[in-house]
Amino acid sequence: MGIVKYDQSGLEVVADRSIRYCLEGRFVKSQIFQSERPVKSLKFSAFHDGKFFGTINHFFRSLQPGPALNVEVEDKSARVSVPYLSAEYIEKSAGEMLEKVGYELGSVDLQRICSILHIDLKFSEQVIENEEGKQVLGSANFDRKSIQINFHADKNRERFTLGHEIGHFCLKHDTYLRSETIVERDLFINTESEGIFDYERLEFQANYFSSNIILPNHVFCVAVNVARQKFDIRDRGHGYIFVDDQPCNFVPYNQLLQELSSYFGVSRRVVEIKLRTMGFLIDQRMSRQPSSTARLVKGTIRLGR
Repeated sequence: MGIVKYDQSGLEVVADRSIRYCLEGRFVKSQIFQSERPVKSLKFSAFHDGKFFGTINHFFRSLQPGPALNVEVEDKSARVSVPYLSAEYIEKSAGEMLEKVGYELGSVDLQRICSILHIDLKFSEQVIENEEGKQVLGSANFDRKSIQINFHADKNRERFTLGHEIGHFCLKHDTYLRSETIVERDLFINTESEGIFDYERLEFQANYFSSNIILPNHVFCVAVNVARQKFDIRDRGHGYIFVDDQPCNFVPYNQLLQELSSYFGVSRRVVEIKLRTMGFLIDQRMSRQPSSTARLVKGTIRLGR
């Protein structure tokens, strides 16, 4: 949070709060003045005179149409509220993109999707942190149509981050954001928010798109069924896929997660979230964390390799 003064003399950041929640002068300037310097999004939103605004530029335009600001952007202030998108709409959008790349089975070629969308995709091995000290996994610049994916300890998790950023482009989120950065917590927003303009709604939509682009429903369902048969996972009255802390349930479930993770090139956690979303999984583990027995069994499996 902070106070910014803007008049004919220019722009000045008058007051900052703590470092953790400061309003960066460089970001503010980038929203008002044309600039080639990439900056992170601070997830700005404002309300004035019955309208919601997704950028500082649009907000200032509503307060004082003149003096003219040195920007060349379409005035979208009348339509910056984030609408609800149904699951069917997002699934259809992902499905249409999969058709364009001729997807049939296995791991989806996300780099080819970026090429078709004319998105400049770059990968970096740098560990980048935001103002809160959280690792920035990726970023998107909608003006330049570019995506950068930063260092991931798990390369499979990298694919979900990329699918998320592609989702922002396919779902036309450039209406609300000039740029955005993504940290780990953003990837696990799995519920809709109720605010008319709410950044979490954009993140939820991008996450749901990513889940459908890297784990296409029709292929995922077939792959899950094949894996259930392979590891003798049956519905014994507890659910399609049931897991608790007993080794007889945890071990085959762990094998199923690994099988699907390898097949689609995604992390085990992303697979598990997809199983929950589709209603396939009944999880009765204590706090949904492996018990000491389960961890021991899992360690034994790893050592056996």
